[in-house]
Order: sequence, then structure tokens, then C-alpha cells
Amino acid sequence: MTLPRALLLLNLALFLAGCGEPAADIARPKLYEKDGLAFQHPGNWHIEEDQNLGGIRHVTIETSGDTLVIVQMCPPGLGMPLEDYTREFSKAAGAELPMGRVVGSKCTPLAQSDGFEGLQEDFTLQLLGEKVPHVRRYFSQDFGSRRCFLICQVAEEDLGKVEAGFKQVRASLKVVPVADAKVP
Repeated sequence: MTLPRALLLLNLALFLAGCGEPAADIARPKLYEKDGLAFQHPGNWHIEEDQNLGGIRHVTIETSGDTLVIVQMCPPGLGMPLEDYTREFSKAAGAELPMGRVVGSKCTPLAQSDGFEGLQEDFTLQLLGEKVPHVRRYFSQDFGSRRCFLICQVAEEDLGKVEAGFKQVRASLKVVPVADAKVP
């Protein structure tokens, strides 16, 4: 599976990370439900992109800061193992940076949570002598014959402000028949 170029360009915004990231408003969640994909996200986050890219359902959630959450639902036969997806996403994201570079990337497994397998990538974005440590968490779960990937990215110093929002999306994510696309 090749990651869409538009998806990778979203990473560019993260060069300015660390300034003014608001805490995730999990007390007043918003509900997303479309085409059988449903989840809640913090009330102060918004859906930035919502499209079908070659059969892959792609939803991007952003904050008013620089946090990024991506939900991708792959049709049968297109989902790859999480380790391969993580490696491909990270490599492609680094290659798409017009200036600066990713240094010190290291992946570690995460405990299974909410039915999702997980990996965490810790890396540093380096631009004009400035270094900003980042965390990118990758999750995957199979829903029948379809595989869902969830990518959560934030500057390390802002992780505490948005971690509850990451969990809210992950814990509420469901793939349901279109007629009943409701999150409990």
C-alpha cells in the first residue's frame, strides 16, 4: 500500500509544534459517523480532511495547535502488518519534508489497548539548528476483513495535553453497518 501524498504533507505543519497546544476537551466530545466509521473526538478538535483515497477511508483530525490524528480504514486485502505500515509511513513522512529532517527515530511496542495493537515512534524534527522531539503513535485493529490504522502525532512537550484525546478517539472507534453508525 502506498501512502497518499496529501496525507504526508500534513506532517509539515508539525515543524512549528510546541506553541500554544490546548488541552483536549474530552468532556464535550464531537461525534463523527460516516460510511460505517464512527468515533468521538475532543470538542476542540476538528475534522480537517475526510475522503476516500483509492478505497482507503481517510479522516484527519487536527487541533488548533499542531497535533495530528489520522484514521485510515483499509478495504479487504490492502491492510499490512502494523510494523510494515509504521516503517513505510515514517520513511515517507520524512522524505516529504521540504526542509529539515527527522533524526533519532526509534520504535517501541505499546501494550494492547482498546483492542488495538500499538507502536510508538519517538523522533526529533530538526530545522535550522532547532530540535523538537516528537511522539507518533501507530495503532491497528481488524474489523472483520478490514484493517483500521490510527496515527497520533504530537510534539513531546504537548503529549500530556492531548493524550486523553488520543485515547478518546481510539476507545470509541467503531466500524458498524451504515444504518447503525452510532458510538455507544
